[in-house]
Amino acid sequence: MITIGFYGRLAERLGRQVDLDLPDGVSLSELRAYFDGLDADKVRALVNDETALDDIWVYPGDRVDFLPPLSGG
Repeated sequence: MITIGFYGRLAERLGRQVDLDLPDGVSLSELRAYFDGLDADKVRALVNDETALDDIWVYPGDRVDFLPPLSGG
């Protein structure tokens, strides 16, 4: 099971957390493609609390968090 957390406006659209049963693992870019609107240019990804690039693989037991860009003002 891979746990995926969403924050900010992503959580409003996709829910705060999703658990996916992917026994063989998946690349972060494939995981982004599974969910609509997780463009790598706009949404930062963390794997096990560390910033990750799209070529990293995630496996059962990992946690992936997607964070939208921050807006200030």
